[in-house]
Amino acid sequence: MSLASPSGRATRFSGIQTANEDSVALAEGYRVVGITAAAATLFGDAVYVDSNGKAAKSTSNGNYLNFLGFAVGGANFNNNVLYGSENVGVEVAGADEFLLVALPGSIVYGIVGAATTTRGARVSTDSSTAGRVRAQAAASTAYTIGTALETVGTAADPVLILVQSPVSVTLS
Repeated sequence: MSLASPSGRATRFSGIQTANEDSVALAEGYRVVGITAAAATLFGDAVYVDSNGKAAKSTSNGNYLNFLGFAVGGANFNNNVLYGSENVGVEVAGADEFLLVALPGSIVYGIVGAATTTRGARVSTDSSTAGRVRAQAAASTAYTIGTALETVGTAADPVLILVQSPVSVTLS
C-alpha cells in the first residue's frame, strides 16, 4: 500500500494489516508520519526528532525525550510501509531521504539491543547500538518508549512492541 500521493507527499492514511489467523490477538498496525531521515535508517529503528527537524537515532536515551516512533518504510521502498519481522534490519531510507515512522499507539517490530526483552516489560532504547531497544533496567530513569509484547533474548532479533509516548519512570 502506498502512502504517497501523486505529488509524492505522504497522505494521512494509516498503514493497517489484519491477521489472517484467528489465533493472532495482536498484529502489526501503524499510524505513520513522513519525515526526513538524518542518517541511514533500518526497519524497526527507534527514532526521535533532532535539532534539525529530522528523524535520528542515538545510543543516548536522553535524546528520546523527543521520541517520534519506529521506522517502518521510506524512500528505499518507493515510500511504502513494510510489514513483518523478516524486514527488521532492512534499510528503509538513507540520509536526507524520506522516512515513514509509526507513531505511538502503533504495534511494530523493533530491534533488540544487547539486553533481553521480556513480555510486558517497559522498553527503552539500547545504549550500545543506536535505534535498538531493550527491556528497561531496574532502577532506571530512561525514557520508556513502549511495551514488549513478546520475550526475545537475542541481539538484533525482532521484538513486537506497543509504541507509546516517552515517559520517564524510575523503576525500583
